[in-house]
Amino acid sequence: MESSVAVNQLAILQLLNGEVTGTECERMSRLDSEEKEELRNLKEEVATLRQTQATLRDNNIEAVKEYVDRTVGSNVSENQDLIEDLRQKYVQLEGIVSHK
Repeated sequence: MESSVAVNQLAILQLLNGEVTGTECERMSRLDSEEKEELRNLKEEVATLRQTQATLRDNNIEAVKEYVDRTVGSNVSENQDLIEDLRQKYVQLEGIVSHK
């Protein structure tokens, strides 16, 4: 009985991984209704987990983009302000030097 369970579990895993051959399909057709229901539930869980993984990945990518935009964007703005201040001071210094 244990070997039958192991074979069924292997067949389920292979089916979930897309590795099913004709022989395994025949074996799957002999599963009882409870095992078939468990297989359907596992397939749904795998699909849900894959969707969750994709959503989390997309959310992480979006969060990183927002963080970069916020930090780099504010740094660029601050740098532009500093550059403008330095330009004004340079112009003032040029004026002072040229009058001497």
